[in-house]
Amino acid sequence: MKRETYRDARFAHAKDRTLTTVPADFFVIGAQKSGSTFLVQSLRSHPEIFMPAAEVPCFEDPNYERGGVKKLRTLLEAGPSRKRTGVKRALWLSTRECPGRIAQHFPDAKLIAILRNPIDRAVSSLFQLMHGAKIPLLPADDALGQILDRSLQQDYPVADIVLEYGLYNQHIERYLEFFDRSQMLILLFDNLQKEPEAVSQSMYAFLEVDAAHRFAGSARRPMAAPYSHSRLRILRALLPTYSRLYGNGTRRAPRRGPLAPLLRGFAGGLDRFVLAPLLPAERPELTQTTRSRLVEYYRSDVTALSRLLDLDLTHWLADDA
Repeated sequence: MKRETYRDARFAHAKDRTLTTVPADFFVIGAQKSGSTFLVQSLRSHPEIFMPAAEVPCFEDPNYERGGVKKLRTLLEAGPSRKRTGVKRALWLSTRECPGRIAQHFPDAKLIAILRNPIDRAVSSLFQLMHGAKIPLLPADDALGQILDRSLQQDYPVADIVLEYGLYNQHIERYLEFFDRSQMLILLFDNLQKEPEAVSQSMYAFLEVDAAHRFAGSARRPMAAPYSHSRLRILRALLPTYSRLYGNGTRRAPRRGPLAPLLRGFAGGLDRFVLAPLLPAERPELTQTTRSRLVEYYRSDVTALSRLLDLDLTHWLADDA
């Protein structure tokens, strides 16, 4: 069955259901650690767009089963009336169950994704997981080597996402089973670094809002966990005081009680004003062996993505990048 025929057959009745669900026009679906925070800042600055500042978990498990769509509707209906309404969740691009669920409720929604060199993204993701104490604190090359060998996943299944979330072509193809290509705007972090204003203008045009608006913000590197292991040890030691792991060690949730928010604020302030100046660290350089293994891991997906987007992405596969 052709893709469009499958999509029409599966969701022919979906439009009627959207009348009783959330008034959302678009979703920023990721990718994680790829600059989506800048996209939200730019979109929120536009007078014709309403977006919550924070990410809105809704379509992925377990939020979906716990009434996530209803909570999303309540949140958006409480917001101001604007020409376009949207939300961001950087996990939705790579979470397998999300394309079908979004299409079920919003078959006409527009989707915005931004993609970053998958090897750079994997390093950022690795340190984010170590920051959250979801995987052991290891040197980057050791950790990535164990993930490539699939040995770390035996005790820490969440480590799978470090590499899997960078398989962009696979993720986009899943969305194209449910959405027309014209409903997706796919941006590159490479372009965001060079011409952030042009990226903002492309989003405004895609959403059909006033393209004369100018966003004054700057494009910075995606928010990253501290790369200093000494810093990470201190922050990981504070985590249990204000958050807890659940979902087989794959998620963190805030602890309840009046002290938890204060402890979280203390940890954030300690890192920003004390640890960061004392223990700065740049993203680690990978050994040639590790980088070459990552290049081979992503080669077929990047090649397919290049064909899909009609773009040359061979620089993502450079061994010496």
